[in-house]
Amino acid sequence: MPNYDFLSLDDKEFEQLTLRLLGAQEGIVYERFKQGKDGGIDGRYFTSNDQTIVQCKHWARSGFKALVRTLRNEELPKVKRLNPKRYVLVTSLPLSPANKEEIRTIFTPFIQSDADVIGNETLNDLLLLHPDIEQKTIKLWLHSATILSQMTSLALVGRSAFVLDEMRQKRARYVETASHREGLSRLTEQHVILITGEPGVGKTTLAEQLCLDLVLKGFQLCAAAKDIDELEAAYQENTKQVFYFDDFLGRTFLEAIGRHEDSHIVGFIKRIRADRSKRLVLTSRTTILNRGKSLTDLFRIESVDRHELELQVGKLSSLDKAGILHSCIWHSGLGISHLKEIVKEKNYMAVIDHRNFNPRIISFVTDPMRINSIQPTSYWRYITSKLANPAEIWGDVYDQQMSDAQRVILLLVVTNGGDISEQDLIAAYRSYLTTPSSARIQGDTDYHRNIKILIGSLLNRTLNAKDQSAFDLFNPSISDFALPKISADGDLLAALALALKTKQMIRYLTSSIARGKVPKTTAKVVSSHFSNDCLAANYDAQNAIVMIEMLKIATQHNPDSKETKSAVIQLLTKLQSLEDGSRYIAMISPLLRYGVKYGLFDINFIRLFLNKIDSDWFNFDDISELIQIANEMPSDSDRDALLDVFNPLALKILSGVIDEIIWDQGILVDYYDMRAIDDAAEQVHLAIADLCSDLGVQADFDEIEELLSNINIESIIESNIRNRRDPSDYHHKTTSYPRTEATLDSNKIHDLFSIDLPPT
Repeated sequence: MPNYDFLSLDDKEFEQLTLRLLGAQEGIVYERFKQGKDGGIDGRYFTSNDQTIVQCKHWARSGFKALVRTLRNEELPKVKRLNPKRYVLVTSLPLSPANKEEIRTIFTPFIQSDADVIGNETLNDLLLLHPDIEQKTIKLWLHSATILSQMTSLALVGRSAFVLDEMRQKRARYVETASHREGLSRLTEQHVILITGEPGVGKTTLAEQLCLDLVLKGFQLCAAAKDIDELEAAYQENTKQVFYFDDFLGRTFLEAIGRHEDSHIVGFIKRIRADRSKRLVLTSRTTILNRGKSLTDLFRIESVDRHELELQVGKLSSLDKAGILHSCIWHSGLGISHLKEIVKEKNYMAVIDHRNFNPRIISFVTDPMRINSIQPTSYWRYITSKLANPAEIWGDVYDQQMSDAQRVILLLVVTNGGDISEQDLIAAYRSYLTTPSSARIQGDTDYHRNIKILIGSLLNRTLNAKDQSAFDLFNPSISDFALPKISADGDLLAALALALKTKQMIRYLTSSIARGKVPKTTAKVVSSHFSNDCLAANYDAQNAIVMIEMLKIATQHNPDSKETKSAVIQLLTKLQSLEDGSRYIAMISPLLRYGVKYGLFDINFIRLFLNKIDSDWFNFDDISELIQIANEMPSDSDRDALLDVFNPLALKILSGVIDEIIWDQGILVDYYDMRAIDDAAEQVHLAIADLCSDLGVQADFDEIEELLSNINIESIIESNIRNRRDPSDYHHKTTSYPRTEATLDSNKIHDLFSIDLPPT
């Protein structure tokens, strides 16, 4: 006989189950209504001369006294206003005969008999009478002893049994989205699914619940811990099996490819495709899978991506997001006072619509263990702050769960812009250990032991574009959290940057300063360290670019420093002596202009960079830098002297890229007739003149016409004609969605959060 406490169901699921049971028992269909519209109604049934109203109270944790108090003070006035012929009260609480009589007395004459006061015991009796309804309510019977016994017998011992139990525990708060239904469909049709997405989007959760659905249909679960060989060893002919491998490329990606495990994986996928009794569920981070596709032809040849189902938060509907939030708050065990802060004034809509909505963040902000010190009055502010700045989620991990050495390794990755080759990381870490800042490190400093701990929690191990072992951040918000930890400490930030000395570090640091993420005071301290390092460095052509960029930062944020001035002179003098020193002139333009401004050198110093200058060394972006050098010279004669060199150079650079620029700018996007070619040429002529003016390049009519000759106008118009779209097609696409869809979803969301809260 069933003996459920119904705690695995949320309030709406409990209402739906109740109305199905009552309808089946009485041979009718109860309508379900939004709470609030007709206060006191969860279900309603009409005949020609009467009305039955059903009210559900899913207060299994609140107790009978709280229920009775609310029924008398709040529900009774509603029922009197509604004046139904019959009123049925259903609660998940167990009720004694005396309890039923007390409730019936409160609602006399609307409750006609004790039979219309339905408690836990009666609901279980009804489930016994209607097993088909019980069978359809998976969250209800998933926790029963009988089912657990059956599932355990199907699962493999050890890891698979443990994983299965975790899947079962998570089902109560799981929300089935469109991705779940699509996943089941693919498994039925193709037997294999590969779930991809970024961290926190719910890949593992979806994969686990798909596996659980299959186990409930009689499949044996086989979960891999390390490699595909475990699944191959568990393969049994003529046995229904579901194989599960979470993050199948992830942490051991390089080793897997090195062992040719890609061929094992592809071979296993082909085997599963051909066996009707088998299913295979894989997960992978999108970036890792993409790298795998580029590394091994087998993934492409066997069309592995045809099984791919990519999860993206942006693809979740508002209703799906609402379901995730509702499930989290209902099953989290949040106190009523905290829960009310989310529900009141429809605050939940701000969460659902937030650009940073992510299932992992929602789980975090509704976890009672994490908010036990936060008062209800401050709870909404806490939620909004975490959504606005998801990086704060990493605070506990960073401050309490990491060693000093692990923090340094993480900060090196962050300072490098969020990803770095392992070769560069090892070199940077060893370099950092030689600096005075390393005195802060206590405990184990072994790189390999510390990196193993960071992989999978804060760092992902990947392959970079050069097929080198590399690391990136487990979640981009880690960078947003970690940067403020170092942005106020110029000495620490400089030590990390100088240990790295990579172009990527320069880009990230420059961007962070420009966006105000690194204060100007910190930038000045870092600049001082950069200048001193350049003065002390032995010049090496390989690190010249990084040194140039370091000094650009120094000239911007510490321009009056004696060290900055000396370092600029020293570096430019060394570059000047190179046979191909002219190659650097656009790159060092800010340093040259700085030197002229501060009287460090004159035009004769710059002329030494102009020997054998070649337009092939420069691109479009360099033009403005070259022209600026001339325009910022203190005298007209010096300006004209440099323009005599740079202006023809700029025109030659433009001649090689002008066709691409005109295409990209869409100057002729509205031309579809070859008869208008002269008009099109005139438009292009004007566009080129404007472009030269914007760049500061001096070009007369003939020079513009020369640039125009490099553009194939006929080809552009032909392309426009080929690609022209039918306006009616666009109209059809933009008007094919019903306008009422958003409104319907909004109503469902508000219904979902019209939670019948027990009193505090």
